Amino acid sequence: MTDDVLPAGEPVPFSCDTGQFPLAEAPSGPTPAQLPPDLVRGLDNAGRVASDLAQAQLALRFRADHDSRRVTIEVLSKEGQVLHVLPARHLGELIAKGTAALENSTGEP
Repeated sequence: MTDDVLPAGEPVPFSCDTGQFPLAEAPSGPTPAQLPPDLVRGLDNAGRVASDLAQAQLALRFRADHDSRRVTIEVLSKEGQVLHVLPARHLGELIAKGTAALENSTGEP
């Protein structure tokens, strides 16, 4: 998996200053009766990581560099200080391992 920002059709207007993406329209069609199990597990893991980060008083900020076409994840302290900078490809590890993934990280601010 790469952390390059690859175009898929039309470019998405993203403001690095505000961190805003435009709102997407909901897909049309019937709503499934049950979510796929992989999606449920992924949502559970993401919720656990969000809880772990909140408990550790940490936050994540995603940065897109349009010149290099890369996305990075900044791990912030409650004061807003950048503690770690991770390539976006490490997001899966962060979701799988939670804050324990940061202990083994070499991401320097």
